[in-house]
Amino acid sequence: EDQMHRVRIFSSVPVVLMAKQLGRAVVGLVVDTKPQQLWYNRLNVVQVFLFVVIGGLNAMNVGEIWFLIYCSTPVVMSWLLLDYLLSRVHSLLRANEQLMKTAFAASVWIDVANGLHVSESNRDFDTVVDGNASGLKLSAIFAASAQHLEQLCSPSSANDRVIRRLKTD
Repeated sequence: EDQMHRVRIFSSVPVVLMAKQLGRAVVGLVVDTKPQQLWYNRLNVVQVFLFVVIGGLNAMNVGEIWFLIYCSTPVVMSWLLLDYLLSRVHSLLRANEQLMKTAFAASVWIDVANGLHVSESNRDFDTVVDGNASGLKLSAIFAASAQHLEQLCSPSSANDRVIRRLKTD
């Protein structure tokens, strides 16, 4: 019975390691901090190595060694994939933050009488559209129908100035 208890405890180690990794990823997303990979990766390597070595020393047959490999492989894969996912999410969040700062600072003047050409744009708008927008038609810059672009640029009355704040996706 004592041996059976030790086996149950030992077989729960991979689950505990993966739960720890998942918890670390969730905390990293909630707190919005970049993962400290160097020390954390070393800790993961030591934990998996100790699991495999201690299990290998106590293994009585090939089936138990297969069990060790079978249980430690998902731990290593989840650790590597979660670290990659967390790093990727953080880099995308940073890029989105920079884009949103640029997008809401961007301004453009459209010549409605001249077929919806860009009369003047600032550097931030040029960054959003990835090039100099002056002189281009709106239909060449944005993937929208001509009807939608005309509706966007049309004032509610003849003397109104049209100011629109666009959502960028």
